[in-house]
Amino acid sequence: MLFNKKTFFIQPENNGQVSTETLVAVVIIFLLFVVILAYNSMVSDSSTIVADSIKNKSNCLKLSQIISSVYSNGEGTSTTFQSDFNAQIFGSKRTIQIGDEFCSFLANTTDKSIGPNDYTLTNVDWNIIIS
Repeated sequence: MLFNKKTFFIQPENNGQVSTETLVAVVIIFLLFVVILAYNSMVSDSSTIVADSIKNKSNCLKLSQIISSVYSNGEGTSTTFQSDFNAQIFGSKRTIQIGDEFCSFLANTTDKSIGPNDYTLTNVDWNIIIS
């Protein structure tokens, strides 16, 4: 160790060398940083999946309620709704599928695939016609 008169600090004699301990410490800090980034990425992906699932379930229940309401209000009932999602309606099973989410309804209708558009639901002879 040498004493530097200009800075009043003790400096090591071999200025160009880095100790093994320093390299190991830098590698460990880098690995911790990578692990934290990977964990945050996984949490972000899973929260997006949950948000999409909740949105799909909400849309499914909304459509189910509209179909059931038109059916329960009797013949001649008609309503219009705007869809901003894709859905598959299985009339024989009385089930709606949006994404991976399913819900049911209480009505008679035919199979129908809908996309983002305006639709009219009409109760004709106790069958729901989606057009």
